[in-house]
Amino acid sequence: PHSRSFRYNPISPRIKMVSLFQRFLSETPVVKQASAPEIFTDDGEVFETLTKPQVLQEARCFKDKQINDRKCRVLLSRILYLINQGETFTDTETENLFFSITKLYQSENYDLRRMIYLTVREVRHGPSLY
Repeated sequence: PHSRSFRYNPISPRIKMVSLFQRFLSETPVVKQASAPEIFTDDGEVFETLTKPQVLQEARCFKDKQINDRKCRVLLSRILYLINQGETFTDTETENLFFSITKLYQSENYDLRRMIYLTVREVRHGPSLY
């Protein structure tokens, strides 16, 4: 009988998994997706050129009868970007935004509802200081 003790090394399986994952990534072909129209782009460059009047103009889409979930999500993220950059809204603008955004609660889209919760909180309280 062989009386050799076996010691389990918990790091060894992790290293194997990492190397398998790296090999998988190197063998996986990269598929380039078609570019979307600028209104749907989430690039930081597009966000840097945003202006408050432009976003408020686009926010009229919140009142449309047919809600475009993706367009509304992008627009909500633009509003959050402006707020986090320190842009201030007047009381009238804030009120109009708040009630326009709450109309989006009619949508069943989960991702849009998450963005609604975040945006309503920020619009209601203004920029938060951490």
